[in-house]
Amino acid sequence: MPLGPLDPDAVTALVDRIKVVQEADTPLGQAIAAVATDLANTNGTRIVLLITDSEEVWPHRDLCRSDPAAAIRGLTAQGIEVRLNIVGFALTDRKAKAQMREWASLGNGSYFDAGDKAELAAGIARALAAPVEIYDRADVLIASGTVGGDPITVPVGTYRVEVLSDPPATFPDVNVGPGAGISLTLGEPGQ
Repeated sequence: MPLGPLDPDAVTALVDRIKVVQEADTPLGQAIAAVATDLANTNGTRIVLLITDSEEVWPHRDLCRSDPAAAIRGLTAQGIEVRLNIVGFALTDRKAKAQMREWASLGNGSYFDAGDKAELAAGIARALAAPVEIYDRADVLIASGTVGGDPITVPVGTYRVEVLSDPPATFPDVNVGPGAGISLTLGEPGQ
């Protein structure tokens, strides 16, 4: 599909037409490398969602001869801001899950495990949530997460919180006290 605003019905119709061939290998490295071309005319941080049910771990002789980790490093080397979030659907192999976590981390993203249809939907929703970055007074990134994701723990202090949504939102002076929990809401006046 051409790049544009999400049209869930069109995506569902397209996916429903895909014929799945069992025992076929998915060229994950090639798909990740294609992000550079696919998103060439976009700006800002891009969320790339990879959904896989593969239990094969690179290097594996049947995997289309392209290392996904090298493809992820290639995006970074090209200066492409990307968050690679991976949803593993019905993965049971611990080694495969560990590899997916490594790839997500390498791509500044997260891994989400999904064992059934409901967990798959929840994993996709979390993977597509806007990234959040927390900076200290010296402008050093100290923590990151996603909107609606797990709580982010930071030491007592004052921080700038950046929500990498479209348009981006900034909370410039967030004060965190001892034992305090802070909740921020997008769309607050002045945000």
